[in-house]
Amino acid sequence: TNAIQKFIDGIKNEVEFFSVAKHMTDPSVFEKLTKDPRAKFFHECWKSCVIAMPLLSKVHNRNLVLKDYKINHGMCEALGASCILYHNILERVILESNGMNDEMFSTFLEGLREQINFKAISYKR
Repeated sequence: TNAIQKFIDGIKNEVEFFSVAKHMTDPSVFEKLTKDPRAKFFHECWKSCVIAMPLLSKVHNRNLVLKDYKINHGMCEALGASCILYHNILERVILESNGMNDEMFSTFLEGLREQINFKAISYKR
């Protein structure tokens, strides 16, 4: 039943993300969502002309695990911007085989350094 609940929670998170993304171009809605890290992530992706993938839905218990999940520079910028704005969303990060180069990793680290309870990172190309 734990696997089923995890699956259901994953679907709920994706539905919430796409609901936020759907309305982000409406200025009145954006103002209401300024405290939502998903909204900030989507907005940063939009500014970078990058398709916003629900990366923040991969955060569970303040752990972000991205294994074999390809990300691009705009997504790294958006993730870093979310970390700068919301100082307590991550404690641990595992990045593995995601196509991130040194510049992208540096961009993400700029935001990550703002996390107040951050403990560990694992990065494998």
